[in-house]
Amino acid sequence: MAFLASQAYSLVFDPSFTEGEEKFKLLQITPSIVEQIEKEGGFYIKEDAKGEAVMCTETDTYEMKQVYHSNQSFLADSTHDEKLQSCTQDDPKKVPLFPIIGSNSSYLCLKKTAPSISNVFKLLIPTAFRGQFRKVSPDYLNDPHSSSSTTNIGKKLKRPFMPSFSSYATSKQLLEAEIDEALLITEEILLKNIGASEKEIRDEMKRLGCFELRGKVRILDEEYRYAILLMIIEMVLRQYEDKLMEEDEARGVAKTVEETGEEEELEEEFEPDFGDGDKTNEIFNNIRNAKASISIKGCIEENPEISEVGIRQTILYFSSPSESNEDERILDWEKIDVAHAIAILKQIQPFRGISLSLFLSRWRQRGACSDISVLKRKAIISDVGGDKRIFRIDISALPSDLSRRFSLIFSMKPQWSESELRLMLQDIVLPDENITSILNRYTRPLRTSSKSGITEMQYVLKET
Repeated sequence: MAFLASQAYSLVFDPSFTEGEEKFKLLQITPSIVEQIEKEGGFYIKEDAKGEAVMCTETDTYEMKQVYHSNQSFLADSTHDEKLQSCTQDDPKKVPLFPIIGSNSSYLCLKKTAPSISNVFKLLIPTAFRGQFRKVSPDYLNDPHSSSSTTNIGKKLKRPFMPSFSSYATSKQLLEAEIDEALLITEEILLKNIGASEKEIRDEMKRLGCFELRGKVRILDEEYRYAILLMIIEMVLRQYEDKLMEEDEARGVAKTVEETGEEEELEEEFEPDFGDGDKTNEIFNNIRNAKASISIKGCIEENPEISEVGIRQTILYFSSPSESNEDERILDWEKIDVAHAIAILKQIQPFRGISLSLFLSRWRQRGACSDISVLKRKAIISDVGGDKRIFRIDISALPSDLSRRFSLIFSMKPQWSESELRLMLQDIVLPDENITSILNRYTRPLRTSSKSGITEMQYVLKET
């Protein structure tokens, strides 16, 4: 439009112009976003979880906020630029007519926002991969030496406090054939229908442990994956026990019962009490320090009754690659500890929490050695009537509507700090985003509390 700036022209309303009807939307865009769009090759307009339009580049998501102003803006068709230029060249004295094709009293401004990635889980959970057991026989399930039985691991390491894969297999015969194929979706559908950038969607798919099965995107059922994880842990414990026995035999400590007649003493020496959290942690610390690995191929061969897909995807989810062998995977014990925590918290009534001391006791009994901070975005520790309680954060179970979400949040307990509320809004606000406006809309400040030398404002729900 540089040509028009130096020329005189007459404005006329185009025949298609309708007064008061906004056919076009104005978008205010900063040079940095323009540069980002040009660099990444374009953008998409999508719908977020709240039903609002968002603009997505390849890496980021932007809220499109409508701003109204008092002055009416008239929109000219820039495609007339070349026509006008050729017209004035033919007759320089002729004043060209320039058509007005629309008007507007508002524009859209862009603001970086949190992506609606929680919808990825919501779309995939109805078709979660849940088993496909291969003719599990009663004899196999009752075999105390089976790798799927937690009644006895090897000869010594007993874990009676853990649920077993066997109990899951017998009580939840959820076959892959039961899945409604009409609900299965492709990666292309996910990328098109989630209100987030492609990078943000793919990052969330990786976090959830998504995989492709016959051209469709799938995730493992969480309970099914945890059941297989327990079986994997059992295998690692047996390997650890065998190693201990080999080391003791090499030192000449182990002797046959026929030679010593000291069967009971030997049994006691090699049978750690797994009901004791301290001894459990000691064993698992030793296993962690040794960087225990698991063979995908070996695990599949040793457990023919369990789906190969389930075993492979569970190991991939809870491990990292080994530098020496593609088949060997180094277990990620921090991620395993998080899985133990979620399994414990899921036994509690939703949004009611559990005593922190009781939770820690159960968590340590399952071999968790990680610091409680690993649960930062998975759980909230808060004071309730002088008692420290831990609440599981299940973002997928929280309503996208803010009014309903705040009502549910404050049904858990009457007061929350800003840092706690931010965790409950992690799918709506960015980590460094100011949430004062949201809090002012739905809550009111009550008082400040000091926690570890840090003063935080407490909030209660506004009365409606």
